[in-house]
Amino acid sequence: MITVSRFEVGKDKWAFNREEVMLTCRPGNALYVINPSTLVQYPLNDIAQKEVASGKTNAQPISVIQIDDPKQSRRKNEFGTVYRTS
Repeated sequence: MITVSRFEVGKDKWAFNREEVMLTCRPGNALYVINPSTLVQYPLNDIAQKEVASGKTNAQPISVIQIDDPKQSRRKNEFGTVYRTS
């Protein structure tokens, strides 16, 4: 598990409404974002989303903490930079 912050990634590349998040990779390469204040987790990749859909893991949709893209209205900011960091 690692902690990643908006400061480290850069404000223009940051995808979340939190100043920092924790990233964890579970067996089978399921990647989750965790809100350190609430410990709620959010699936970051397809493997994690499948775990949530099957009931294996309890999590909220990533869109809950994903911010809107300031360059494209009604689109969410991509989390590719955070994904590569993990």
